[in-house]
Amino acid sequence: MPDLEKAVKGRRKNLQRIWSSKEWKEKKGEFLSKNPWCAMHLTIGQKVPARVPHHPYRNSYKGHYTDLELSGCVAYCIRCHYALHHGRILCKKCGESYHLWDQEMCLSCYLAENPGIAEAIAARKLEIKRIQKEIRKKQAQKARDYKREAKS
Repeated sequence: MPDLEKAVKGRRKNLQRIWSSKEWKEKKGEFLSKNPWCAMHLTIGQKVPARVPHHPYRNSYKGHYTDLELSGCVAYCIRCHYALHHGRILCKKCGESYHLWDQEMCLSCYLAENPGIAEAIAARKLEIKRIQKEIRKKQAQKARDYKREAKS
């Protein structure tokens, strides 16, 4: 495990060195001037400024981001880039929230389309609160009983 941690730390340090270099900043600027809009937002017809070139395949940069002209990259805004790295994509219905790549829509759109499920969830939350309140009452009663027994 320490070897893996060392490798990850070394990789991050190397990437940080590359990303802070003048050459990378120039190539990134050129790429974003050619691709000014977030690709994920464009799929739903929104124009959001792109800020990050994303390498879709690990071997597309072969460990050296500046060796290529970023030809295999896709431009994303910061939110979409972060979501993509966490297995999420932009909801095509609302264009605001993200969902897992194998789902059709985000949770809020799903609940809007299925009000019965939303009501069931709300009812279940109320039931859980009621049960928690009941448990707290029982615990408080046990504490009072314990104090009474300790005094006598």
